[in-house]
Amino acid sequence: MSKSKSSSKPMRSKPSHNRFGCWNSPLSAARVAQQQNSIQELIRCNDQLLWLKALAEENGRVSVFTLPDAENTVFELSPAPLNVRSKVHEYGGAACLYTDQFLYVSNFSDQRLYEIAISAAKNHPATARAVTVEGPYRYADAVWDARRQRIICVMEDHSSSVQEPINCLISLDPESGKIHPLAQGADFYAAPRLSPDGTRLCWLSWNHPYMPWDSTYLWLAEFNEQGELSAPQLIAGSDKESIVQATWSPQSVLHFISDRSDYWNLYCYQNKKVEIRYEGEEELSKPMWVLGLHTYDFCSNDEIVTAYTRNSEGFIGLIGKDQTLKPLAGPYPIIKNLHVINDEVFFIAGHSNDGEHIYRYRLRQSELTSLVSETINPAWTGYISTPKILRFPASDNSQLSGFYYPPTNKDYDSSDASGAPPLIIKTHGGPTSAASGALDLAIQYWTSRGFALFDLNYRGSCGYGRAYRRALYGQWGLADVDDCVTACHFLIQAGLADAQRLIIRGSSAGGYCTLAALTFSKLFKAGTSYYGISDLKSLALGCHKFESHYVQQLLNEEDLTQPIYQQRSPLFHVDKLHCPILFFQGALDKVVPPEQARKMVKALQDKHIDVAYYEFENEAHGFRQHSTLQSTLELEWAFYKRVLAL
Repeated sequence: MSKSKSSSKPMRSKPSHNRFGCWNSPLSAARVAQQQNSIQELIRCNDQLLWLKALAEENGRVSVFTLPDAENTVFELSPAPLNVRSKVHEYGGAACLYTDQFLYVSNFSDQRLYEIAISAAKNHPATARAVTVEGPYRYADAVWDARRQRIICVMEDHSSSVQEPINCLISLDPESGKIHPLAQGADFYAAPRLSPDGTRLCWLSWNHPYMPWDSTYLWLAEFNEQGELSAPQLIAGSDKESIVQATWSPQSVLHFISDRSDYWNLYCYQNKKVEIRYEGEEELSKPMWVLGLHTYDFCSNDEIVTAYTRNSEGFIGLIGKDQTLKPLAGPYPIIKNLHVINDEVFFIAGHSNDGEHIYRYRLRQSELTSLVSETINPAWTGYISTPKILRFPASDNSQLSGFYYPPTNKDYDSSDASGAPPLIIKTHGGPTSAASGALDLAIQYWTSRGFALFDLNYRGSCGYGRAYRRALYGQWGLADVDDCVTACHFLIQAGLADAQRLIIRGSSAGGYCTLAALTFSKLFKAGTSYYGISDLKSLALGCHKFESHYVQQLLNEEDLTQPIYQQRSPLFHVDKLHCPILFFQGALDKVVPPEQARKMVKALQDKHIDVAYYEFENEAHGFRQHSTLQSTLELEWAFYKRVLAL
């Protein structure tokens, strides 16, 4: 006979908050590694949509899927081991073209284009046929030229060992594999887009030393009888204007997004002049780090649906014929792709307390439906920290903002909290990128263990206009570091952070900001650099083509012999460093080569600074393998517990 528990037995109290940083959490590193942003992209052909998904069980291999049908059936169309990722400009994007009959995908391992018959893929295990030759060539951002039965796309040629890769626009016959150049001579190309009748092509180009969020040019040309471009015409663009996402309305009016008003707003070209479709203090695009951005589309009545950012939040809105912008849905922490089909809007959006969803919004009914979702484990309820947008002045009186995540864990009682929690400052990459409040389990890993985390949009971040993006130019390594320090002081004064347990961590350019903050300020007690930059001159000399002049732009100095390169490089100032640092690096990284971390680690070891270094032989820029993602989180937590005596 079982004994019942006495109701008079005192309940066990929850652990006290004075153990910040050591809480037990169900969000293990292994589970976090398996939940990383599987919804990648929406792609369209006529009235059909497909989506790209990163497969957690296959180390993040990206594959193409159908949306659920009436029976909720989903088909995978690209067979293993195809990994649908391009490496054009190193960061890729737009790796898939969907036509009525075929899929054409860029495969990550060999960068060849492969053809997949869609009808066969839905009924049998799919097979893929290579349509491009083996070799050092990359393809992306393709469109289908139905009139001439050919592919038009960006090609990047890496065959030369003595000069940088060559970028151009090409046409490709998928039957024979024959390639024909259409446009060449510029350093970079993007976004070839056919007019609805197939008679004209628009595209973007830009040249060194600019990045595409600094300067791009929009071109337009007609096809001659041989299918070649005739007399290209410059429509818009300059060294002081960034144009993105040029495309055609159903009425064959060329539209594009430009930051000529400071914000990325919408314009069109008709009657041989540029006209405004919408101007305001909203960003209708993002920096073109990857190809294939798609944040607006056309309704049947010539109205336009767009995704836009305002005050760190994302919205879906309708641009009317009267140049007004009407909100339809949101706010969302992040919105990716957007397409309109028969007055139904399809888009990818994130949430602060759930994973990403593919939504359908019916314009006439104002009805929102989730079609595909990354729903988090229900057992994690009570362990997810909801971010709060905080705004405060920078040292130059411009406005800073970021997302504050308080420590959150339902198993720990905050009523007797003693003191403030340890704080992690997270520095995003780019640096022309941005933090968002979308659910990131790698952030929740820390907050569920009793850390506060602040994801900062320092000067130079996107989403706040061209002037704010360029505020870091000439000030890289100074303004961003100053903003991190300012954020810490603000949070300490607000009682949201422990001044004696401040941590900074970041990846790539964020890793550089981390190393610079640890070197040139005395505020932080520990830091972690994920494939961060330590030597700016070395990076400029050895960087891949896309960013080969970016360091010079950020420092506002083309002459690599100038002292600013050494002055801003943490590697040459290790005498100013006194706190422990952890380094993670991919051995295959072509963006920030391993030598950047190795030299810094050696210099710190020579000075007897507490330093740890882990290099992963099968990782490049941005870790993807689950074993790596799990290991880095576990190693980082153990590092903080040790060096901060948590």
